[in-house]
Amino acid sequence: MDPLSTQLNAYYQWREHLLQQLTRYRGWLIDHNLLQDEVANKLAAAESALKYDRITMAFVGEISRGKTELINALLLGHVGASLLPTGPGATTTCPTEIYFNPLKPRELLRLLPIETSHLKDDISQLRNQPHAWHEIDLSDLDEEALQKAMLEVAKTKAVPWERAKELGFQVEQLEACQGADDHVLVPAWRYALVSLNHPLLAQGLVLIDTPGLNALGREPELTLSVLPEAQAVLFVLSASAGVSATDLYIWRQHLEGLSERPDAGVFAILNQIDSLWNELASEETNLEALAQSLQHSAKQLQLAPEKILHVSAREGMVAQMAGDLNRLNKSLLPELEEFLALDLVRRKAQRMQQEVLEDIHAMMHSSRSSLMRRRAVLASELKDLGAQTKERQQQLNDMLAENKRLQQLLDRDLAGVQKKQESLERKAQKLFDIMYQSKLEDHLLVAHEKIETSWTALGRNSALDQFFEKLEADITAANEEVINLQDFVDETFTSFETQNSFAPMHHSRFIGREYLSWVKSLATSSGRFGNGFKQMLTEQKSTSQRLAATSLRKGTEIYTQYLRNFNDWIKEALLPLTQYCQEQLNLLQEKQQKLEAVDTCGDEKMQIEKLEDLLTDIDEQFHKLDDMVKVIRQPPSLQ
Repeated sequence: MDPLSTQLNAYYQWREHLLQQLTRYRGWLIDHNLLQDEVANKLAAAESALKYDRITMAFVGEISRGKTELINALLLGHVGASLLPTGPGATTTCPTEIYFNPLKPRELLRLLPIETSHLKDDISQLRNQPHAWHEIDLSDLDEEALQKAMLEVAKTKAVPWERAKELGFQVEQLEACQGADDHVLVPAWRYALVSLNHPLLAQGLVLIDTPGLNALGREPELTLSVLPEAQAVLFVLSASAGVSATDLYIWRQHLEGLSERPDAGVFAILNQIDSLWNELASEETNLEALAQSLQHSAKQLQLAPEKILHVSAREGMVAQMAGDLNRLNKSLLPELEEFLALDLVRRKAQRMQQEVLEDIHAMMHSSRSSLMRRRAVLASELKDLGAQTKERQQQLNDMLAENKRLQQLLDRDLAGVQKKQESLERKAQKLFDIMYQSKLEDHLLVAHEKIETSWTALGRNSALDQFFEKLEADITAANEEVINLQDFVDETFTSFETQNSFAPMHHSRFIGREYLSWVKSLATSSGRFGNGFKQMLTEQKSTSQRLAATSLRKGTEIYTQYLRNFNDWIKEALLPLTQYCQEQLNLLQEKQQKLEAVDTCGDEKMQIEKLEDLLTDIDEQFHKLDDMVKVIRQPPSLQ
């Protein structure tokens, strides 16, 4: 099994184990009448995130750098042959996304006609419009028929150069049509979606091929949405040519800002290293040549050397087909796979643990702590009861009275937490007075009006800048309120912990600054993209309009996500306290029933046995929860 498949399989198994533990925890909560609506919602969200999780690798670079060959090399071990077309006259001309959708397992090639480029809708908006796509069924195709069908992603068509401009292409970068000087060749398709059922894709891997500057330059969604959301972005270069002027333009225009993010997996891949091999030179000399190419590229891109990797995708493919292990190792493809697989899975698992599992773990830990406290009290009471045979009845009476007293205290604590929750929601209204849906709609309306009435890309860019400034102002003001609300939540927890002599309890925090950072990053990327247009009037007008539409949509998503997640946080901020009180009350009620049964039992030995049964039951529940907590905390077993 190749490294990529091995690590993806480990990650897939890890996700399956986590889902099993969430199911067990849900069952445990139901058995003890503890499944509150807020807890159920958190569990459902976590389960959905795990079930439909994907790991995306995006391949970026100019034409003839070997992006498609690299994708074919990574998939070759499972497909058995090249999937995407390569070579002269048969290379990918449109962005191509390769994935598998388990909800719709039919193997299918969906193609979006290039003529849709005149629409303001971006690709994500068109995904769910079946009539907009041309479909080719890939089910039950043999190897030859599959390769033939995939030639569609390399298809071009001749159009007048004015029409090419209208579609958003930079005409000087297009190939002239032989026999028709006023025509150029453009891709027949704007985007391709390839759904295939094979091991890597079924495990959640998504591969995106972006064919050169023309694709990046005319589809703002790739730069503003697709690439930032990918777990790994591979900037493919030629090892022999190094970083050309066009490569550097792509880097600065579309990737440099992304690479500066601390959580970004952006790598430069120096492909075609076989062009640097000198069969007459020593191995040390060849390795030195590779090292020099790496250092030179690192300097040009201002990228850390450890984020630059070597490979010969073509040699790797040939070696796999021939079963030549030495040649495969020389291609460095296995090393590249292993590095990317480990980085991808670790990065994805870490993000999953931080964004999805942290609160679930805290909930389980809270349940576990509740059982520990109840067990300690019961063990102490049982010890006293066993040692005081003559005063056993009085001891039982005291235990019953204490149990009722604790229930009253917990009822009081629960009522207090509920009042704090109501107060928190009232305080949160100040934030909702700053950020609200109709205000966002006003921002959008103003931006749309300015964009529609603007004759130039410069005017549209200015309207976008003003839109982003409004979003930043709203989020900045809202974040000031978040600080006050967080202080209120912290004080509530501190008071509860002090009153009950608890160690600090985990509680979730709303990180508003993340959203501000996302808006600023989007504004920067949008401005950089918009400033790249060469003509301000007619050329690339459709692309400029799509940039505006995509930027507004992404900004709207961030604003809406802020409101939705903040609202969820307000409802759940005090959930650990509510959960603790409910669990303690439930345990006390169970204990009350057992104590009453002991009290009515005349046999002294049986009285002790009934209490020991209660202790045993708590021990069993504790071990179940302890096991769940350990699994939730455990990272994937990578090899």
